[in-house]
Order: sequence, then C-alpha cells, then structure tokens
Amino acid sequence: MYKIKQKLNSFIFIVLIYVVGYTICNIYFSVGKTFEAYTAGWFTHSSLRMFIPVAISLILLFLGKNITAIATTVSCFAGMLIGEWLGGFIRNVNLERINEVLNSGISVDSSEIAHAHMHYGIIPIWVTVFIATVVIGLILDKKRNKKN
Repeated sequence: MYKIKQKLNSFIFIVLIYVVGYTICNIYFSVGKTFEAYTAGWFTHSSLRMFIPVAISLILLFLGKNITAIATTVSCFAGMLIGEWLGGFIRNVNLERINEVLNSGISVDSSEIAHAHMHYGIIPIWVTVFIATVVIGLILDKKRNKKN
C-alpha cells in the first residue's frame, strides 16, 4: 500500500510540475509574450513537444525509476533555462563574428549568415541535458536498488 501511495504522490508531483511549468512558459515566455524565449516558445508552440518529456518521466516512474523520473522532470525546465542562455550566447557570438567580417568589407555566403542566426537552445543543448539526466538518474536508481 505504501508503494502505491508513494507512486501516486510522485505521479501527482510530476504532472503538477509539468502543468505549472508549461503554463508559466506559455504565459510569460512564448512568442510575443512578456519575455520572449526561444526554447520555451518552441515547447509551448505545440503541446506534443511537451508531451514527450512528460511521457518519458511517467514511464520511468511506472518502471520504478523514481529518482530518474523526478530528475527528468526538473531537467526538462533546467534544460530550457540552460538552452536559452547558452543557445542565445552562441547565437550572439556567431552574429558578432559575421558582423565583423561584413564590416571589414569581405563578402559572406548567405548560408553562413543563416547558420549564424541559429539558436542551439533545443538541439543539442536541451536534448543533451535531458538525456544526460536520464543516464545519470538510471545509474543513481540502480545504485539505490542495490543498497535495498
């Protein structure tokens, strides 16, 4: 009975975190909102995009990987923050580099300009954070289960 109650509490916690996180992203960080953020906007543009990490977290929970399930829930939003910050930083560095070349009078291929405008917030940054969390969480769950 205790394990069922613990799983139910974890299920409610995970779903609540995703619902609150999705709502905050949709209200404040989507395209045209108060603080426009690429990664949050990408997730809230289609509910299916948020469904994938939710499904992964819940599957891990029902497989008995509680640490991994909660860690992936947290890493979904941590990855958004890291992806937004680091992806924006990389984009700005690339744009500055292209501007310096253009200002020096050297012509630049249009594909290089398009590449400089890319935001790396989702792929590879968010994906890397999420997958790394799954791997680390599974290792921690395995160690925890060996102790029990």
